[in-house]
Amino acid sequence: MLKPDLSSDLKTILRHVVEDFRLELPGPSWLVGFLVSRDAIETSIRTGLRNLAREIDARLRLRAIGLFTDQVQTMDPALGARLAIMATLTLERLRYPVMTHQSGGSGSHRAIAGDVCLGFPQTLQGAIQQETS
Repeated sequence: MLKPDLSSDLKTILRHVVEDFRLELPGPSWLVGFLVSRDAIETSIRTGLRNLAREIDARLRLRAIGLFTDQVQTMDPALGARLAIMATLTLERLRYPVMTHQSGGSGSHRAIAGDVCLGFPQTLQGAIQQETS
């Protein structure tokens, strides 16, 4: 499950949590234990999920800040570039709305939708005031 990251790390906006992890492998457990390591499989799955959460995190950050700065750049390109560099992003909460089916697709798909909060340092306000003066 993905959740908003509530830590002080401004580089991370998502945190993933694996709850109730159960791994069921085919075959008799005594034989499977000789052939594969349940711990190694679980570690591999957890690592893959952590990497996926980081990729989603990076894409969300780029998309959200990009959408905001694109609007500003039409008015002031220099300000838009500065905002893109200095902005921080956090998510207040995440929702998983069901997506409508596309051209005969089956099964339900969910999107990841977050309430985005953009933050800017106070030094940005001073820099903007100096440029406009």
